[in-house]
Amino acid sequence: MEPTSPMSPSPNLKRSTSFREFVTRVGPSYGDLVEKATNDVFPFASTILDCVLFFHNTLALTVYFLFVSESLERISFWPANSKHLGEPYAHVVTILWTALVGCWLSTWPTIGRLARLANSSPAVLWLMMFSIWMECPFGPFPIHREDIRPHVELREPLAAAFADDWVRRSPAVLCIVVFASFWHTNCVAVAREFHDATPTRLLALSFTSSSLLGLLYYLIAWGGYITWGERLLHAPNIVSLYSPENPAFICVRAGLAFSLSIAIPLNVFPIRESVQNMRPFDKMPKALRRILLGTDPRTRANREHEILGVILVLIPMTLSLCFSNVVQLITFLGGSLVSLLMIVFPCIVFRLVAPPDCRIWFWFVLLAGGAVAMFLVLASWGWIGDSA
Repeated sequence: MEPTSPMSPSPNLKRSTSFREFVTRVGPSYGDLVEKATNDVFPFASTILDCVLFFHNTLALTVYFLFVSESLERISFWPANSKHLGEPYAHVVTILWTALVGCWLSTWPTIGRLARLANSSPAVLWLMMFSIWMECPFGPFPIHREDIRPHVELREPLAAAFADDWVRRSPAVLCIVVFASFWHTNCVAVAREFHDATPTRLLALSFTSSSLLGLLYYLIAWGGYITWGERLLHAPNIVSLYSPENPAFICVRAGLAFSLSIAIPLNVFPIRESVQNMRPFDKMPKALRRILLGTDPRTRANREHEILGVILVLIPMTLSLCFSNVVQLITFLGGSLVSLLMIVFPCIVFRLVAPPDCRIWFWFVLLAGGAVAMFLVLASWGWIGDSA
């Protein structure tokens, strides 16, 4: 964005990323927009956003590490699969390999090249959807007993494909759905590097991507439930119920591992900007800071990016080696932290685009978004409904 743009960071803002010293980034960050919308009302809103972003992305990246590990360990030709090394060692080696790739990609200065690779995620979702429906009870290749994992019995008839307590489980499941649909932390970074970013093109991009993603998740979930029924409640994910020797699901697992390996550094970018706003390097001794960052301003910005990117990958890597309950992590993230990032803070940013004579719409959107977010928070804590 141009410096003269009304959406560019104002020199009156106190956030460090609003200053011109970070020459590798052009345009406002998510926190810049929040501060611009609340600077005269609630000056600490962007600081809260930075903290929420840090905790959310750290836990979300932990989930990605666990998903990559689960996908690769079930591929027969993966050198570090569970058959070759055994369960604990295969998990550790796969996590370390994923962290190595994530550390390298997170040192890139901008999100542009990674955003192009992120197109693999929708392609993998389409492949998963077609694979599930090809092997569902109505598909041309129904699942046979010998293809099912040893501890999983043959599926029940279609009539028993839904849990009896689905109403009580719906709030917790909604938290998982919110987490699965959450790409918002990268929206600002993608939008500021979007070529010819007119309001019409950005509006079309937002609604088209959200609609296609929702349709894909619906078809995947529907195909999984009519195939496996209530057994999905006791499985880590749909893909884990299919045979490791199934060619279609070998491709699905490999695609999931690749797309999530890209998603890990892609999600490091917004949290890296939030950490930079806290100016951690300025609190170091000058001699150590000079050794790590150098004296040239451009070299300093690049090295800050690289060091923070590596650290922000190593933290969730360590957590993924210590914790393994993916469902609880996703439910907590979707109901609490994601509800703030995807609903509350965007409603606050809406103040920047709401017409001055229509402030009632801003308050309506903010109150409605706050009500939805509070419902999700209560569901994630188990105060509404049952666990997923």
